[in-house]
Amino acid sequence: MSSTPQRYESPAELRLRRFAEALGVPLMGETSAKLVPGALLTDRFLLSAPISALAPGTLGDVVEMAETLGLGAEAAAVLSLDLENASVLHFGYEGGRSGGAILKLYCEFADAVNDWDRARREGRRLLVHRAVKWDPDIPEGTAISLYEADPTLSVTDIVDRIFALLGDHPAADLVVSVFHRAAGRLAARDRLFLEVTEEGTDRRSFDLKVYDAGFTLGVFDAAVADLAAAFGLDRVDRDRLAQLPTGETLGHLSGGRGRDGRPFLTLYYGGGPR
Repeated sequence: MSSTPQRYESPAELRLRRFAEALGVPLMGETSAKLVPGALLTDRFLLSAPISALAPGTLGDVVEMAETLGLGAEAAAVLSLDLENASVLHFGYEGGRSGGAILKLYCEFADAVNDWDRARREGRRLLVHRAVKWDPDIPEGTAISLYEADPTLSVTDIVDRIFALLGDHPAADLVVSVFHRAAGRLAARDRLFLEVTEEGTDRRSFDLKVYDAGFTLGVFDAAVADLAAAFGLDRVDRDRLAQLPTGETLGHLSGGRGRDGRPFLTLYYGGGPR
């Protein structure tokens, strides 16, 4: 009888997680599963801490920790400035099938959404998150990601953006279906649609927040086979996709084209205290 091999945390992943857990503040977290051509990636975590609850001097410790894990000086300077203005700090990790790893630190500017109505009148975009992402073994590959909302976009505009970012990939129809249902339940600022760009890379993607729409992963039940086929998953990953916990709350969807130009779709779910 075959068994699933035990997964061992990488040193960088372990240090990032332990740092977050040692902050001494309540952490929120999410589970996620990322579909890419030929694979379902679940070696990931996202932990979140309110910056107002951190002890004095902690922000400097965050930057120092990131630098010891290979974050370059330019990105570290961006992170340091953002931490002074952010309301939430997110720690992220993404392990690749081939063994590579990406570390992520997101600064969330939650107050930006409070400026929604004025920004819509002025035709101004809102920076909601900025993230530094890097491979601890390849620091020159560091990317700085901007997550921006455009309050002037209509429902039709957003649907057009989703199709533009995913093209004719079958995942686009699924995301649009979820978005239409969320649009009927939530105001624009609550079903937050963010466009993601990274200077110097080909990544173009979106993040759609649907926490308050009351969806679970079960919303994808009828589409599991289609998604597995669209991303060319093998039997093992097809089964893993089908076995995701359908009763867990769906938090948000991320999708589009990655740095390699290939389509992806990430499902974030099960958000809550960690």
